[in-house]
Amino acid sequence: MTGWRQSAQRLSTAVWTAAARAGLRVADGALQWHPSAQESPRLTGTRSWFDANHMSGAYLPLELREGDRVHAWMAVREIAAPGVFRRWLLLCEPHFAVDSPVNQGQALAALVAMARANRVDTVRCRSIFADWTGPDLSSLADLEGVEVEHEDVGSYLLDLSASPDAWIANLHSKHRYAFRRGVRDGVAVHPAVEATTFISLMETTYQRGGKSNPFKAAYLRQLIEAPRVPTCVASATVDDAVQAAVIVAHDANQAWFIHGVSIDHPATGASVLCHLEIMTQLKARGVTTYDLGGAVENDEDPRIAGITRFKSRFGAPFRPRQRFTLELSGGERMLGKALGLSRWR
Repeated sequence: MTGWRQSAQRLSTAVWTAAARAGLRVADGALQWHPSAQESPRLTGTRSWFDANHMSGAYLPLELREGDRVHAWMAVREIAAPGVFRRWLLLCEPHFAVDSPVNQGQALAALVAMARANRVDTVRCRSIFADWTGPDLSSLADLEGVEVEHEDVGSYLLDLSASPDAWIANLHSKHRYAFRRGVRDGVAVHPAVEATTFISLMETTYQRGGKSNPFKAAYLRQLIEAPRVPTCVASATVDDAVQAAVIVAHDANQAWFIHGVSIDHPATGASVLCHLEIMTQLKARGVTTYDLGGAVENDEDPRIAGITRFKSRFGAPFRPRQRFTLELSGGERMLGKALGLSRWR
């Protein structure tokens, strides 16, 4: 994205955000979401994350209150066509205060109440980084006028507080073999990668899976050369030729795997060594948890099954999550029909 386009998008986002915040209504109830001056402590709920991912629409930081007590923080991305439809996309899960007795189900029910008060048509969580594990979506389906669609996904969260030797010992035997083979064959790891190389390998990686690359070169270049959020980068080479590379983003406590790429036939162990290098960098920065991102158990798509299998072999247990769509009105469906789209998302 060129400089003037970035400036125009930031201006547009600022205008939409100011307008959306100014018009937000607080719903009735003991638990109420309010516009917040404080961002979520979770990186994925910050304005920096919003900007780093070149998101359009309005960025809305929220806090969950019970009287004067603040229970949680969260962030929503609003996309709207005034007078036509209004959609809220959940950027993250609620980050609860340490002593809060409120759970995710209660927080989501309060958000639905706020969405209705603001004539929002759809509330969606599609982010693989949003750790929604607890809401009882079936109870929301009992609410009058709410249609629920959900998908069971998950992730693997690696504990970085253990020693590097423990990481190796905890690897599945096939990953441990790949690690040792890579070391034996001279695969070198580096805490950097050239942006041009990474962008090219992103195309290769998606083409190999029969998919088109959805990420623009400008976004990837900025993520590597001038990131707006804290990142770690690792690459693996043989004779200076990059075999694989990984990018993660992190806050003070947790990191999220964002992108991984490789050549068509990388040296054995290259990708495993990249992740171990990332884990070493994160541990040195005091980060304690590494979230390997989206995974789906027992998926019939060979590509998704392969990604899940690779992530599972680092030894962490599977952590179930939910992605969901809550249809509060027919506004978006009617727009989809008007535009001749079979599925308006």
